[in-house]
Amino acid sequence: MKDGGHDVEPDRVSAVVEGYFRIPAVWIGQAPSDPSELGVNVRQQIACRSSLSCGIEAYAMRNGMFLFDFLSSSIGKVLRVPGFEKPETAPYTLPHAHVVAAAQVEAVSMFRAQIMNVHQACLISSEWIVERRATSMGFPVAAWNTVRSIGIAYPPPDYHDTEDTYALARNVLEGIYAPTFVPGPRRVLETEVVDHSFRMLDHILGLEGGWYIPIVEAAYQSACRSIELRSGESIAVGWTVCEQLVSKEWKDLLSMNHSARGVEANMSSDRRKKLLGRDYTASVMVEMLELHGKLSGPLYNNLESARKARNNWAHDMDAPSSAEVSACQQAIKELLARKGIHLSLQHGFRGAGNAGWPLSIFHEVHGDQIPGFMSEPESN
Repeated sequence: MKDGGHDVEPDRVSAVVEGYFRIPAVWIGQAPSDPSELGVNVRQQIACRSSLSCGIEAYAMRNGMFLFDFLSSSIGKVLRVPGFEKPETAPYTLPHAHVVAAAQVEAVSMFRAQIMNVHQACLISSEWIVERRATSMGFPVAAWNTVRSIGIAYPPPDYHDTEDTYALARNVLEGIYAPTFVPGPRRVLETEVVDHSFRMLDHILGLEGGWYIPIVEAAYQSACRSIELRSGESIAVGWTVCEQLVSKEWKDLLSMNHSARGVEANMSSDRRKKLLGRDYTASVMVEMLELHGKLSGPLYNNLESARKARNNWAHDMDAPSSAEVSACQQAIKELLARKGIHLSLQHGFRGAGNAGWPLSIFHEVHGDQIPGFMSEPESN
């Protein structure tokens, strides 16, 4: 931009509205009765809306897009990046205020993506809680592939980016590339399910200054890795969640004992530092919590199984079993439930049927034409 003969970098602001288009795609409330409805009309129809305690306005659009208006929110705020007049000679150093503000906007964008993944965890859990229906989880989003808009009255623009699978999927499903193409049927999510998911999200965002936002998001990421059969990555992320929750239980136990014993039990800073130091690892904390009756037998066993599996993966790349991954997920679920966060995330794997079935069919038709094709597996 030119201003009086000089190049000017204009002021910029972070998006007011940010959200995600859920994949696998769903309809909210009601599916269109006619394929011709798959245009802007459906994208602009609000199926469900909720005002969260932190000031975020949450919207579920009929086409399966979830949008969050951050204009009046106390978290994920809308921020301004100040512009500047560019020097006539290059290269030049960007103004400090511009660099700092741009970094803050990036951090806010990453935080907003975490909130959206937390909502995805709430959405799949609410479907089980409200309808007792277990279905596929949505794919996690990242800061770079969320949808953005200047306001709820303006639908997010149609991006055509070969790197953004969400944008490509949305454009295909909504007939932007081929209006005559009618994709397969989408499931319909009841508005009661969405309402419950927004209430769950509101509860999580308000817990202890938002401390549980990255925790629940990491739990969701761990579950997603498990259903993709990335068991090592799942256990690594999942055990990190367990460690954080166990550490919090340990700190709560220390605070409770201190309060129960009164003024005489005034703990010195050195003693507290020792009890929270490296000598008290997650393994030691788990043992102490169990001895104090803060962990049930099954929860203790699940934590021990997850810890050992994570160590085997971290040190020897020894992939954990499905039972060990399940134990980790169950431990996370039970620990989060103590704070009223009742997650019900899918286990198993993505995709339909045995991963080898296309080869079996191919062999029946073309097996004789495949050099070196073994009709039966070799025995060891």
